[in-house]
Amino acid sequence: MIRVALNTLVVLGVLLGIYLLWQWRAAALLFFLSLAVAAALRPTIVWLGRQRLPYMAALTLTYLVVFGGLGLLLAAAAAPLATDAQTFSDDFVVAYQSLFDRLENGAPERAGAYAVLPTPDALFASLAGGEGAALLQTALGFTFSLFGMVIDLVIVVFLGVYWSIDQVRFERLWLSLLPVGQRRAARDTWRAIESELGAYLRSEVVQSVAAGLLLWLGYYLLRQPYAALLAASAAIAWLIPWVGVLLAVGLSLLFSAPALLTDASAALATLLPAMAYTVFVFLVLQLYVEPRFFDRRRYNALITAFIIFGLADIAGVTGLILGAPVAAALQIAGRQWIRRRLSAGAESPAEESFSERLLAVRAALERRKRPAPELTNLVDRLTALVTDAEALLAGPGGQTHSWPRDV
Repeated sequence: MIRVALNTLVVLGVLLGIYLLWQWRAAALLFFLSLAVAAALRPTIVWLGRQRLPYMAALTLTYLVVFGGLGLLLAAAAAPLATDAQTFSDDFVVAYQSLFDRLENGAPERAGAYAVLPTPDALFASLAGGEGAALLQTALGFTFSLFGMVIDLVIVVFLGVYWSIDQVRFERLWLSLLPVGQRRAARDTWRAIESELGAYLRSEVVQSVAAGLLLWLGYYLLRQPYAALLAASAAIAWLIPWVGVLLAVGLSLLFSAPALLTDASAALATLLPAMAYTVFVFLVLQLYVEPRFFDRRRYNALITAFIIFGLADIAGVTGLILGAPVAAALQIAGRQWIRRRLSAGAESPAEESFSERLLAVRAALERRKRPAPELTNLVDRLTALVTDAEALLAGPGGQTHSWPRDV
């Protein structure tokens, strides 16, 4: 009866933890992102430490270079992005007016399309009226959400610095909540998950930045309109597994809509090479760059797809982006658990005592013609220590307790 009650309490505790985690999912997301940032930058900090750089100096240099470089890149891209956004909106107005004029003065078979489309004045008036207010509200909401994202990024960076400094203390803190016999397995699982998530984050950030820069340069050389805006959109689309390349190609078509409405033949002359170049860049990143940072082949694609689309149904685009690392973490934990179970089943139930091991070592020394005196002395000292230890560990009935295997 007591065992049933304890199992019930454990189940209820797990369900309560899942409920609280869902209620505080924003804070939990920041917490896990900070752990991922610390794990992603830890190899660089360790490498700088091997170059005889003090730990705090290596940590400060790593965070300054990484996040300072990303900040400078975003600052440099802000002006071209704003210019491209303004140009796109102006070109859309001109293209819509031109399309409407052609339909109005065109052949009778175009009358159906002409009747369906709103007039430019009506469209712009609606945008300036209630729909315009809605768009303004959406834009303001986006501005505030962007400001909130910056604040969240600052929090993630500072928490990442804290985890990088107090990694060992943090591990000891949460491992102390577990039974002693389970701490080693939990620590190994935690470090494996942390290492893989760090590798995944490094891979995605490096590839996203590389995709944005390469596409920006390529679109500029191909004279694709709104090169900076299109490259930034494609870099974000890269973060979505599997369908990122389709989204990037679709964005190329979307941003070419004003040019297609104005002069379709000239627009296709730049659009088709740009779409082919997008696919080429994504294939190069997928086949040659990603395996150097993160090997997706070690993870079951069916389980990954199931988790990604399940999270996408719950959290939308955020779920699509976070699905791959969550799937990797779950599969790592599952592999560690299976490995522990197999190793526990392979162990012999009757473990060899220290006295039997020392007897085997002494027999091996006696088979030698001239054993080294220091080895003989060491075995004698170990025999005395084991004898004293077994006497101290003997229970009241005289039975000796077995030692942990890791001692």
